[in-house]
Amino acid sequence: MSDLTAIRLPKTYPSLATPTFQIQRPIAGLKPQHIAKLTSILNGEAQKLKGTESVFQVSDRGYLL
Repeated sequence: MSDLTAIRLPKTYPSLATPTFQIQRPIAGLKPQHIAKLTSILNGEAQKLKGTESVFQVSDRGYLL
């Protein structure tokens, strides 16, 4: 996980809610639509793991390396 990504943890995480990932500033070479797609992928992965402590699993999948 890099300093380019913010993670919001709702009060009901992890039992009822998932973390929300957001790209904070542009990544060199990526267009806005690529950043939107990456953000969507991260949040989709978090949704798949709902009910678990998923921040590490999502961030460790290599999307942000």
